[in-house]
Amino acid sequence: MQEWIPAWWDPNRPFADSGSERAGPFTGQQLRLIDEVHAYVAEVLLNEIPGAEWTIYKGGKREVRNGETVLKLKGRLQAYPQTIVYSAAIDVVLLGKAVTDRWLFDYVSDKIAKAKVA
Repeated sequence: MQEWIPAWWDPNRPFADSGSERAGPFTGQQLRLIDEVHAYVAEVLLNEIPGAEWTIYKGGKREVRNGETVLKLKGRLQAYPQTIVYSAAIDVVLLGKAVTDRWLFDYVSDKIAKAKVA
């Protein structure tokens, strides 16, 4: 049985527990958790901010996020749920940093508050 792989993960990159020196930083289970948490964050934002929608970022040719899926919240306000969750996972797994017990709540609350005043 093939292990589940998020759509955004390179399927040719082995998981951390594969023993390969080309392995990524996460196991298959960790990737699934990252994917599920980022989907939950997106769903909360979509439900709490009227008019929020998924879109494709269109910027200059040299912009890193050009062509990336982004959550447009209100006006020019955007959110990158996958990026925030993946970054926190990198901090914990690779850098040994702890995340606060409120980091996700604070991120979502901040986006909702900014969307209300935008």
